[in-house]
Amino acid sequence: MATQKFWKHKRSIMKRYDETADKYDARYEEEQYRKYQSVLGLIRFDSDDVVLDNGCGTGLFMKEVSMQAKMVIGVDLSINMLKKAHERLKEVDKAHIVHCDSDNLPFRKDVFSKVAAFTLIQNMPNPCITIFEAKKASSERSIFILTFLKRKFNLDEIRKLLIKAHLLLVNTLDENDLKDYIIICKNSM
Repeated sequence: MATQKFWKHKRSIMKRYDETADKYDARYEEEQYRKYQSVLGLIRFDSDDVVLDNGCGTGLFMKEVSMQAKMVIGVDLSINMLKKAHERLKEVDKAHIVHCDSDNLPFRKDVFSKVAAFTLIQNMPNPCITIFEAKKASSERSIFILTFLKRKFNLDEIRKLLIKAHLLLVNTLDENDLKDYIIICKNSM
């Protein structure tokens, strides 16, 4: 029964993002860019970084980071969001998109030096599973950039989740004009 509920939740999220893909950027681009600018003011991406944009949506963050990183791979469950990402990134050699579930990533160990998950965690049925799956594909020194919707998570819940997921909190950004907490953390195991 729990498995049915899990997949029903995933299908509803995929359907919602497939249906809103055409309007997503018009609706959320400004908010997303404010988050990206906050992160890019703190985290440096360089020519050695292989970045996972987990829940990449229309590829906004991928486009920003691809100018600095060695490679950016974006994954998303929504085909329509990935179509938008493909259009945005078709001229960017260092950006690649993959259709997959963030709870079942098709990557080997130690691929990613940085993992970003903007506007993903609140949509996942079990955020800890999602984080562990990304950790499997990341290096021991990976930096994680996670956002948590303020109306769904409080800072105490986030800290508990990070401990459970074996991530060390490095920085918390709680900007009044953003709907999300931005959490910077690193692997602890």
